Amino acid sequence: MQRLAASWTVIRRQVLRVLNPPIASRHVLVVDDEPSMCEFLRTVLCAAGHQVVTATSADQAIAKYRVCRPFDVLLTDVVMPRMSGDELAERLRADDPNLKVIYLTGSREQLFGTKVLLSADEALLEKPCTPAALLDVISLVVDLRRQDRPIWT
Repeated sequence: MQRLAASWTVIRRQVLRVLNPPIASRHVLVVDDEPSMCEFLRTVLCAAGHQVVTATSADQAIAKYRVCRPFDVLLTDVVMPRMSGDELAERLRADDPNLKVIYLTGSREQLFGTKVLLSADEALLEKPCTPAALLDVISLVVDLRRQDRPIWT
């Protein structure tokens, strides 16, 4: 347990070092069926000053979305039981077409098996990711006006 606490302290220091200048706080819905990945993402994002709601399934994410909306960003795993990250994004965007989406995947092929192109308000972040890469992609997808260039990190 002490080693885990030390790891989170190191992550927090890395996050704070990356924040130069500080970024605007965003409301982020994190969805991953691996609880440890959810916790890592939540820790990094909260340390950066973002408001974070986590879910370990698409169904749980939909329920939390209804209660806690609006969100600036959906950060979702691509492959999950019962519903893919792409399908989850499609359902949430039916309610909020301006929702930005960042897909997390261990393999790009997992995403592109069903989705050929990313839209301008979507990005792909490969797992495992660093705290810096996570914060960069949040900032890029939310703060930068992009035309039709998907973000790969």
